[in-house]
Amino acid sequence: MKFKLRLILCTLLLGGVSLSVCAKDVSAVAPNNELAEKLDMLTKYINDGQYSTARKYIVEEKLPPVAVSEVLKTPAVAGDTPSMWMLAEQYYLLNRFQDSADWTYTAFLGTRIDAKLCENQTASGLERNIISAFNDTVQKARQDPLVMQSAITFAIDTQRNISKEKRDATWICSMVKQNSQDMFILPSKRDYVIDEEISNFEKVSNRNNR
Repeated sequence: MKFKLRLILCTLLLGGVSLSVCAKDVSAVAPNNELAEKLDMLTKYINDGQYSTARKYIVEEKLPPVAVSEVLKTPAVAGDTPSMWMLAEQYYLLNRFQDSADWTYTAFLGTRIDAKLCENQTASGLERNIISAFNDTVQKARQDPLVMQSAITFAIDTQRNISKEKRDATWICSMVKQNSQDMFILPSKRDYVIDEEISNFEKVSNRNNR
């Protein structure tokens, strides 16, 4: 009965288009709805800061990289560093290597900045572990000097455009937080630290490319 109703509705909405076309459209409803529900769950994991769970869920549910990258792009552009790492990984799977490199370097710089925003500075020691977790994308991003240089420029520009006030380093600061300490550095130091890390990254990159 539901199939017939959808078939009639499809025909009406599409102005009398053939039933065969509508039948194909209706047959796709179930799998599309299932994917939409899974992507909603993925979005929830990301919004809740459950990044390890989100990454595992992508693999276990065999979510298509194209759809996953669309979900991840919004938080990545807004400055969510773990989403940047995962977005780079999805672009790598799609063989979009320049895009993957762009977000790999943006995530790397974001990780460095976020770690410096933690009151407990041992957070900076976590960079290597995070990078190794995305080893394939990192190694690919470093293969082509031209791709790498373009990615570095993209990373610097992107990080400069991220709102300092909305930047959230909770994901990495919470890994090293001690009960006796506040999680973040004082807000009065935040802007200086962010600008300094971007400037240092730019200087080192320019020196290495001479």
